Amino acid sequence: LALIFVLAALFLGFGRVLWPEQPPTLVWLGVAWGILYWQNQVTETLIHAYGLTVPGEILRVGQKVLSLAVLAALYLVGRLNIVEFFLSGIGLLAVLQIGWFLLLRRSGHLEVPAAHLRLDEARRLGAELYVYSKPLLIASWVGGGAVLLERWVLQRFGGSVEQGQYTLSFQIAAMFSLVTNSLSPLLTRDLSASLIDENKDRARDLFVRAVPLMYWLAAYFGVFCSFHASEIAHLLGGSSYQGAAVAIRIMGIYPALQAFGNLNAILYYSSGRTNTYARICNLIAAIGLPVSFLLLAPHRMWGFGLGAEGLAIKITAITFLSNQLLLWKNAQFLGLKFRKYFIFQLHTPVPMVLFAWLTSSFTQAWIANQILCFLAAGAAYTAMTGLALVLKPELFGLERSMTRPLITLLYGRLRSSLFG
Repeated sequence: LALIFVLAALFLGFGRVLWPEQPPTLVWLGVAWGILYWQNQVTETLIHAYGLTVPGEILRVGQKVLSLAVLAALYLVGRLNIVEFFLSGIGLLAVLQIGWFLLLRRSGHLEVPAAHLRLDEARRLGAELYVYSKPLLIASWVGGGAVLLERWVLQRFGGSVEQGQYTLSFQIAAMFSLVTNSLSPLLTRDLSASLIDENKDRARDLFVRAVPLMYWLAAYFGVFCSFHASEIAHLLGGSSYQGAAVAIRIMGIYPALQAFGNLNAILYYSSGRTNTYARICNLIAAIGLPVSFLLLAPHRMWGFGLGAEGLAIKITAITFLSNQLLLWKNAQFLGLKFRKYFIFQLHTPVPMVLFAWLTSSFTQAWIANQILCFLAAGAAYTAMTGLALVLKPELFGLERSMTRPLITLLYGRLRSSLFG
């Protein structure tokens, strides 16, 4: 479908409207990357479903290390341009895909004989799949179309510079979300198993333990990112991306919001309430589009013309709103108090904001070198947050029973690394 759409757009002449100022070569490279990325996601689902998460993630780490080496090599030989960047990304996705397939084959999961279904069984399974997937399919098309339209509006009104600044801020936020995202498939599997067994008490316990802790973990990274947006923009993008600092500062809030939303969405998937989830997503997409236009459009069109900062404001505000709607229905489903978890979202980042402000102010006053200042502030911020987590987890709205396993795990890893 993607190939047909792009081919039709370029052949019929409206490709310049959809991809302003972009040559067809980059469009085709983007399509190739997108299709391979989709295939990676499908294979990753199999990896987690078959309990191969640890070796699968080890392969991903290896791919990331190889990716860094390839980009460094391209940079050193002076070949790091957009075409080489796309080609290297496509090749590295292919490497990960091959590694995952070999892992599935070695574990015997690609050699399972196909199931032979009777016609009535096939119809029953097809009907179940249709009922479950139809709302998600519609929501994905609506949401994906809204995102593409927002990026198109940003390109038309802000140009490639604003597009690049927003992309950098979004990628940084996504980088800080990797830890919580990697745990999502495991929670999906456990919640699904609990609800299939009609064990709602266990599902409630998993939700109550996982959501606050993952939200805290994402907020820990995001708050620090917000206070050091200028240094991060300079380190990752260079002096030409200093204009992205404001967008990065705003998007620092996003990892915690995204983690909270993903964990809430998992409960909808696991419980089969895809119709409710899709309705909320479609409502949010409908609200988000006019907000995006208002923030991105120039003054002559009654907009604010905020560029990358405007889209960053929009995505954080709309994500917060969608989280409350998702949480409200999930709280009803599990018999939880919505007000408690709403206050938790506001309460948890407050101590970390204080720690980040203190450490950044102190290090900037005493250390002139930007990199050393960033590293020293990160070490001091981590130490203060970790100490508070050990001594008084209630400061973050967490219970000691939630944090004890995490602290035990981190202590064990630290001890083994220091003393063997």
